[in-house]
Amino acid sequence: MASQGISVDALGVAVFTVAVVAGSAIGGLAADRWGWGPGGRHQVTTARLGGAVVAVAAVAVAVSDRLGGGGAAALVLLPLVAGVAVATQSALNGRVGAAARSPWPATLVSFAVAELTLAAVLPVGLALHGDAVRSLPAEPWLYAAGLIGIAVIATAARVVGQVGVLVFSLASVAGQLLGALALDALTSGPDPTVSVWIGTAVTFAAVALAARPRR
Repeated sequence: MASQGISVDALGVAVFTVAVVAGSAIGGLAADRWGWGPGGRHQVTTARLGGAVVAVAAVAVAVSDRLGGGGAAALVLLPLVAGVAVATQSALNGRVGAAARSPWPATLVSFAVAELTLAAVLPVGLALHGDAVRSLPAEPWLYAAGLIGIAVIATAARVVGQVGVLVFSLASVAGQLLGALALDALTSGPDPTVSVWIGTAVTFAAVALAARPRR
């Protein structure tokens, strides 16, 4: 979240998204290769490497109409590192879930750390920019984000041991694109472009490629 707040204005949402997905793919490959997740080591096969590359390309296609904006190239490192960190978090949460035989301890630890961090940072932010805070959002559905986050982390802690960090990371990206299509269809915003539909379909193909069992 910090890397997004720092870099997204300079890079643009599209470049930020592609960089995060690339970082997640790299982190997923590394976590599986070195056995950070509960499923042990997974060799970097041609199918797994190809799935990671295809997924990054698919997301680039999906956001291609928003690429090309200016920005500080050095800031691309922030979302890249954030993507690696997300994959690492999934691996370690899966390991905690396997040790506890339940996804909830890992979920509790993740949200406890987040709450403590926010409790420390929020007063500083209010002191520096308190005049910018007028009121809390009135839309009740915005406050469901925390519950959704609990479900995401619990799912990762439960599933990553069975499918591996890389496949889970790529499947998460595919789900995000599919959710974006659904939100575009249900809201009054612009309809999704052809590139978004193509990128989503290719991302699911990348997940199938990376998940293909080794012969």
